[in-house]
Amino acid sequence: MIHWLIANSIRFRTFVVLVSIICAVAGIYAAAHSPMDAVPDLSENQVIVFANWSGHGPREVEEQITYPLSVQIQGLQGVRVVRGSSDVGYSMLHVIFEDRVTFTAARQRVRERLSSLETNLPDGVIPRLAADGIPTGQIFWYTVEGAGYDLAQLRSLQDWTIAPQLRSVSGVAEVASVGGFVAELLINVEPELLAQYGLTIRDLADELSRPTTSVGGHVLHKGNAEFVVQLNASSNAERQTEEWEQRRIPLPDGRSLRLGEIAKVAWGPAVRRGVFEKDGNEVVAGVVHLRYGHNALDVTRRVRARLREVAAGLPARVRVVPCYDRTPLIVGAVDTVTRALIEALLVAAVCVLLVLRHFRAWLVIALTLPLSILGTFLW
Repeated sequence: MIHWLIANSIRFRTFVVLVSIICAVAGIYAAAHSPMDAVPDLSENQVIVFANWSGHGPREVEEQITYPLSVQIQGLQGVRVVRGSSDVGYSMLHVIFEDRVTFTAARQRVRERLSSLETNLPDGVIPRLAADGIPTGQIFWYTVEGAGYDLAQLRSLQDWTIAPQLRSVSGVAEVASVGGFVAELLINVEPELLAQYGLTIRDLADELSRPTTSVGGHVLHKGNAEFVVQLNASSNAERQTEEWEQRRIPLPDGRSLRLGEIAKVAWGPAVRRGVFEKDGNEVVAGVVHLRYGHNALDVTRRVRARLREVAAGLPARVRVVPCYDRTPLIVGAVDTVTRALIEALLVAAVCVLLVLRHFRAWLVIALTLPLSILGTFLW
């Protein structure tokens, strides 16, 4: 076989050279466009399932969410093990699949199974899949800073202005927010007043959570124009506290009273589980996660370009400051490998030339080594 291969290679030299050139060009293209990262993903083939159940302890979450989900997902085809964890207000499951199952197929199987399990869970609990990222996908960190702005205002800018625009970048799986305070509308009820009017906390909670709809009044013709008539009666958390205090609460005897008569409405911070510190000061930060199968180097470049666009629309004195960027690490690792590879090729070629003292033999070896490496990239 080897004799036949050598004989035909010598006989069809033009064809061999042409194929070598094609493979070299294709290998160079593949090497230039291959996903490169300095941190290899050695994690298991897993899909993460998250379920939120606010206000409940770990034991309740374990018994009513984590355990039922684990039992049902365990029977999926290709599942090797299910690892569940329960905490205050949420449940998290790591579904480990066999290596032969692709990442896309694993997520599809779990998604189909979850769609049939919502009826067996407590009201309001909707399990969902985590972002299709990788455990080592935290490729970019940044902080949101601004003189004269408190942590709640900076967190709102991060959640509603910066993060949504970064999520639209190709290759970004999720943008997580860290630190600061999430602003919430707090209703502090006076228990004595509730008892005086014959109300309970449950009655008040049901009334405030009851959805209301906008009422349309068709159109009003005026001149050559039409004006849409609409009564906006939606319960929106962005309304001012004064408007919430004016909301009418029905009483058991048929009367009604204002919410401000039995409670105080004000904005306050939500309960948080961690902070982000920079140079001894607490700040608001964002974490960009890489989507599965994308090039970390290209994604970080696109994220930086999008941040420059976002910065132009931020309020005065607010700026986005990168605090971790994997680009220098990736570029440094690629440069180190490239330099070591070139040195190895040069040393091998020179040694062969000095030992054999045959230019054609040296040329064959000097071309075989880099072509085999390019062929590896092509494969």
